[in-house]
Amino acid sequence: FCFRIEEQMGEPPNGGKEISKEEWLKRMREKSISKHEMNTLIMNYFCLEGYLDAANKFQREAIIPKDEDNLYLIEDRKVIRQLIQDDEIDEAIDKINEICPLVLETRPDLHFALQKQKLITLIKANKTEEALAF
Repeated sequence: FCFRIEEQMGEPPNGGKEISKEEWLKRMREKSISKHEMNTLIMNYFCLEGYLDAANKFQREAIIPKDEDNLYLIEDRKVIRQLIQDDEIDEAIDKINEICPLVLETRPDLHFALQKQKLITLIKANKTEEALAF
């Protein structure tokens, strides 16, 4: 849950600014991606999206080291995703803090999005007084 892809990719070369499709294609032609980098990217995708079986099979087939931390967190990610979909925002926040205590502190945008979702949930449930107090 601690955003391994961002850690591996580092800071964007353009400082996070949007680039044109042509510029992106040009950069891709100039960049060589190793098999290891591609395998890591695919494995991260499986882990981030919660595909435990696919991650395990890919790990065996690609003969890459097993990333126990990432595989272990797949189930936690599924639980968090389900809690959010079920409008159980406080429980989702508790679970996030349990598995990765610093993520909401270091990602205020994520924390804000969860708080916003909680407010929307209160409004949908016609809990006007709670929504106003929140």
